[in-house]
Amino acid sequence: GLNPEDGKVYGRPGCGHCGGTKVGPCGGGGYLVSRQNLLKMVGTLNPPVPANAERAFLKEFMQDPDSDWCDVRFGCVAQDHGLELTYLDGTYGWPLENASLEESIVERKTNVSPLVFQYIDKEHMQRIHKERAGATSKRTRTAT
Repeated sequence: GLNPEDGKVYGRPGCGHCGGTKVGPCGGGGYLVSRQNLLKMVGTLNPPVPANAERAFLKEFMQDPDSDWCDVRFGCVAQDHGLELTYLDGTYGWPLENASLEESIVERKTNVSPLVFQYIDKEHMQRIHKERAGATSKRTRTAT
């Protein structure tokens, strides 16, 4: 599972350039950081964050490389502070073009629970909800 003490940030690595071989997360699927690790990034272990540390962190966050993209820059800063950018299953930051893949995810035929879908409009979300509700009721009828 996810451990807030592990020194990791979670997301989908692969976007932008942080320098060297490091990349940031592709933020469309979301990214996670524990409070402890965010405090570590700011340079303190306990809140409240001193005003000078807060200013220094914000200044660092607004610098290059890749300061145009907050998700990528977040991952760059996290790695600069010793955190590991780790892949998080269940996040879909790009449209799912394959209907059978979407179906297997929505009906939970995979071992990975879906956490985030980006680029889903209202009608698409209603269709997913309807499909999921149908799959659940089929399993309920079969089990009884």
